[in-house]
Amino acid sequence: MRLAASLRGVSFAPFGLGLDGVGSFGRSSAVRVVWLGVSEGQSQLASLAAEVEKRCADLGFEPEERPYNPHLTLARARDRRGAKLPDLPAPPALPPWTVRGFELYRSQTGPKGTLYTVLDSFQA
Repeated sequence: MRLAASLRGVSFAPFGLGLDGVGSFGRSSAVRVVWLGVSEGQSQLASLAAEVEKRCADLGFEPEERPYNPHLTLARARDRRGAKLPDLPAPPALPPWTVRGFELYRSQTGPKGTLYTVLDSFQA
């Protein structure tokens, strides 16, 4: 696979990553995704994402037009139009961890949701 071969050339130093703060994509009456934002390691994560995006574009993949918004998805509405966001508890306090690699996934949408399969792993 050409993309995996290209991603093996991505070089980055391990970095700390911390999560904090709940956010969502969509309107308040039609939230599509609920997520935790990145509180530590934003610049390193953005640099890594930009390098991966560049390598994808070099191979002819359509670039993402939306601005990069690093987050960890917690929930996704079943209805593609979104749903009203219920009251949520405060997120747990999670200690930062060290990012030492990343993975290339294939996502396949089906009637029972999305299936994610790891295609390859890349280390710092």
